[in-house]
Amino acid sequence: MALLGPYYYGKHKWDNYLLDIQGAIESGNAAYGRSGRSIEVQSDALEVAREQVDELRQQTEQLSHIEQALQGGFEELRAEFEWGFTLMVDRMDTQIEQLSQIAARLDAIHKTLQSPLLTQARELFQLGQEHFRKGLLDKALEAYRKAEQKNDVDFPLQLQIGKLFLYGRDEDDDIIDLPQAEKHLLLAARYADAEKGTFPQWNEYCGQAYFNAAVAAYLIGEQEQAAGRPDSMRLCLERALKYLTKAATLWPRFNEIVYTQAKCHALLGQTQDAAQKLEILSDRDRRYFARASRDGDFGNLRAAVEAVFTRAAMSPGPLARATQTKLDEVAEAVAWAKRSVPASKGELATIESIERELSNSRQSLPTLEVDIEELNERLDRMRAELDQITKRSFQNNIDASQQGVASGEARKNSCEASIEKLNQTATSGAGMGCGFAIGFLIVIFFSFSVLSDFPTLRALLIPAAIVSAAVGFVIGNNLSCRRQNLQRRPQLEEYERMKEECLRSLVQMRQRAKAWEEELSRFAVWRVQRPLPSPTPPSSRSRASLTVTLISVGANKINVIKAVREVTGFDLREAKDLVDNVPRPVKHGVDEEEAKAIASKFEAVGASVQIG
Repeated sequence: MALLGPYYYGKHKWDNYLLDIQGAIESGNAAYGRSGRSIEVQSDALEVAREQVDELRQQTEQLSHIEQALQGGFEELRAEFEWGFTLMVDRMDTQIEQLSQIAARLDAIHKTLQSPLLTQARELFQLGQEHFRKGLLDKALEAYRKAEQKNDVDFPLQLQIGKLFLYGRDEDDDIIDLPQAEKHLLLAARYADAEKGTFPQWNEYCGQAYFNAAVAAYLIGEQEQAAGRPDSMRLCLERALKYLTKAATLWPRFNEIVYTQAKCHALLGQTQDAAQKLEILSDRDRRYFARASRDGDFGNLRAAVEAVFTRAAMSPGPLARATQTKLDEVAEAVAWAKRSVPASKGELATIESIERELSNSRQSLPTLEVDIEELNERLDRMRAELDQITKRSFQNNIDASQQGVASGEARKNSCEASIEKLNQTATSGAGMGCGFAIGFLIVIFFSFSVLSDFPTLRALLIPAAIVSAAVGFVIGNNLSCRRQNLQRRPQLEEYERMKEECLRSLVQMRQRAKAWEEELSRFAVWRVQRPLPSPTPPSSRSRASLTVTLISVGANKINVIKAVREVTGFDLREAKDLVDNVPRPVKHGVDEEEAKAIASKFEAVGASVQIG
């Protein structure tokens, strides 16, 4: 089968691109902040380079076709540099810290520090890392090669050597050696595979090594084509495809592997295979349409590229349909979160922010500018956050209602105790009864002393005294009780009224608590019917779970609004609304480094943010 055409580079070799691009990428990395990420940088750094287009133009004036691309905007620039940017954004310096940490973990696993020889190898490896941080590529390679002589089965070391041979060029050094790069990257893949029983992320690094080995084979193919050896070029591309197949198995969530497979198939004239890979991408990240439509390797497949992505937009694939379903589920989760009536202003702001973001996502899903995988992950994070808010708010409302019931019961019991006490004190009038009895006795004795001349009447003295004392006691006791009851009646009536109010309030609070419990039960049923997806490994571009919340604006409100627009992409009205209603989330689902970069941006203009 005849090849569809030459490599897209034309007369410009890979090393020329490398030197031209490197300055822009480095300045982009400086503006973005030194990155501790590894694999995700291969996509994220493309966005960083957006701000460096002017510097890149100055460094590439000699390349007229690149200047034309710059005039068309950054997307055309990215398409023109498809391989240059794709490879250079995976700058080795972004993996320095991570590979050093991995090496230390492997040391701990294998207890290599007990071996003097392996200790020397690790010290030489760290020396190479330090040289690389300083930009001394030749010295870094020298230290790595010495470390290799003492421990050649160390996959982080082989990965660094291979990538240095693949990317190792700057203004001072040029140590690119594609065959050596391919050799060491394959060794890195082999030794990473050997660590699968001890190192959890072995497959990701093994896949990364195979991917970069495929890049080296692809570029060697370009050299073979330039030398007029098309059969050798074909062998190189087939070798690259073999590596990419292994990389896709080990590292399936890295879309650049699929795109590179499509490029190799296109160069080999395997139209159907290339279209199949592009169809996979169209259901993962439709932004590849702009890139593929300008990629010279797809020169004879322009119509097929457009057909694949247009069909994906009109008739979504499985992932796009699943994402649409998630959009609907998140919308329901928003409704549940509102029904739970959160008391926290921060949670209310989060719900509002997610609702706005959900609306934007609905609009972007049918377009050719959407990263469906990233949107899918973002929706999962939104759903998880909303579910937490809803469950927590329902439970808080239940607890508050139950506390209200307990408090109402206590008030009711207090009223009943007060009523009982008043009733007990009001029934005792013995004091006044005794007084009346004594008075009546005095009257009787006085009367009989006056009638002493009548013996018959004197015989009645004792019975009359007893009767008069009893009558006096009864009359006095009744009068005393009546007087006390008249005095305590207002208090008794007030306590009775309070008791009735408590009873009515208790009925309402019990009903409210029961209603919240029923709502929580219905929410639990809804969650069972629409379960959260199982946790999946983060994609190569996204290891993000943090939210940056704007807490206070400070004195420089205008600059804070500008910062909000820069971070979120909001228009002026939306940004002003966010700033006027702090605390409000600014951005969800960012990793630690991006969160710190956003925080620094706001702190620079006097605002305060919270990361969590």
